[in-house]
Amino acid sequence: GIMPEKAGKIDFTIERSKTKGFKMAARPDQTGKEAITEYEVIKEYNNYSLLKVVIHTGRTHQIRVHLSALGHPIVGDRVYKPRNLKTRIELDRIFLHSHKLEFTNLEDEKQKFTSDLPEELEGLLKTLD
Repeated sequence: GIMPEKAGKIDFTIERSKTKGFKMAARPDQTGKEAITEYEVIKEYNNYSLLKVVIHTGRTHQIRVHLSALGHPIVGDRVYKPRNLKTRIELDRIFLHSHKLEFTNLEDEKQKFTSDLPEELEGLLKTLD
């Protein structure tokens, strides 16, 4: 969908779902573990938004849970999309790609990796123009 703000910070805590153990749940009441996600809209399409997302914590399914909690699940995500959400895009995967990953390894050396968007996802974006 179209995000309510062009950039924002999501800070709902996250914990394991009490009804479905394989799922995680966002907790606006802040009773779970800290989770901080920042997003920025890169481009808007008809009913879709391409986002740059930065996570400051590393909770299980954090990006998926946070965006779904805002009412904007990731395209192709069958686990965290609301049952009644209708979409015209069907994917055999989630439209989630790590473009850049940085961390300091155990030898205290900074590691940095980048990866272009896969052709499958790039092609899908072209169909939305």
